[in-house]
Amino acid sequence: MIILSSLFSMVLVALLLLLKRNVSQKNTLNQALQLRNEEILQQKKEVLDQKEKLVAINQVKDRILSVIGHDLRSPFTSVIQAMELIKSGVLDEEDKEFVFENFHRQVVSLSELINNLLVWAVSLQTGAPAQKTRLT
Repeated sequence: MIILSSLFSMVLVALLLLLKRNVSQKNTLNQALQLRNEEILQQKKEVLDQKEKLVAINQVKDRILSVIGHDLRSPFTSVIQAMELIKSGVLDEEDKEFVFENFHRQVVSLSELINNLLVWAVSLQTGAPAQKTRLT
């Protein structure tokens, strides 16, 4: 009887030790999991912040492209109209001279605009300040 109760006590102590070890491992794993969850939450917050910044940058880009498109469309329309007037042959010499002068101004202005846009685009890529240049 004493041997059986000693054996039962030893088995019970062994089971308690195993249970304690399992609880300890479980707590350690839970702490590691909690740390990992906190890291994931931090990364999620960073991703959301980056997304917000990218959305804002994309909106600015869209506005800039809209302005550039408008700024380019207007001079091209003037150039096309001048070419159509010249091509039609309805202008006298004085009017042709006036249209040619206007045509020349529009082409120079358009060329400067395109050059400035290209300089600006390169400066955005390199991080260098844009310097206005003039084509002659």
